[in-house]
Amino acid sequence: MEFKLALLSVKDVNVSKQFYKELFNQEVILDLGRNVTFSGGFAIQEDFAWLTNRELMN
Repeated sequence: MEFKLALLSVKDVNVSKQFYKELFNQEVILDLGRNVTFSGGFAIQEDFAWLTNRELMN
């Protein structure tokens, strides 16, 4: 197994995508809707409950 990138859980992928693009000048290199990968070597993903079997904390 090889580490590729950090994956951050977000409530709203569209709001988070704009945040990282505008504040940190990140470019989207792959947009799969609920999962977005940025040029800085990290990704964000919405709707993590299926993976962790837990709801996001508020």
